[in-house]
Amino acid sequence: GATIYDLWENRAGLTNGDLGLLLVGAVVSGIVAWLAIRWLLRYVSSNDFVPFGWYRILAGVFVFILILLGVFA
Repeated sequence: GATIYDLWENRAGLTNGDLGLLLVGAVVSGIVAWLAIRWLLRYVSSNDFVPFGWYRILAGVFVFILILLGVFA
């Protein structure tokens, strides 16, 4: 809803080429999202979440180390 409102408010600055690119981007992102959800549902129906848990633990440790090193201030 907010995107449509923003597009409507800024419609004067948009060209037909811009609208075409926005449409292509929306369609491609919708297809990729659908494929990702389909894959994830198939994966979790036959597997458990152990790899995801290890990924989150390792990602958390990595971010924690970056915070200790002062990368994120």
